[in-house]
Amino acid sequence: MLFTDYSDYFKNYDAKNKIIELPGLPPLSPIDFPSFVFDDVESFNRAIKSIKRQIEMLNSEENSRVFVNTFEALKFDVLKILNHVTMVGIGPSIPLIFLDDNTFRADMIEISSKNYMD
Repeated sequence: MLFTDYSDYFKNYDAKNKIIELPGLPPLSPIDFPSFVFDDVESFNRAIKSIKRQIEMLNSEENSRVFVNTFEALKFDVLKILNHVTMVGIGPSIPLIFLDDNTFRADMIEISSKNYMD
């Protein structure tokens, strides 16, 4: 429901200079969000479907838990903002790239150099 509520709110939202207020967060602008939240980009459909499936699964379980890359002392209020989901701070976790391991990748979509300017 969370993603559905926010995606309905942001659908066709093109006022790029507006401030967006969400519970427990400082005021945000559209640039603070992933591009697929505001842009209708066909290549991001798989990412959106994956996020929706995860949110639907969380909403269907009685005592859902989500691991968050933070620690409770830093984000106590934010970790408690959702009533139906228990967010557990497990961080800060360190990306493998900082440990000199660049063989691991977790991209949701295949990266293409065609989408970038030279």
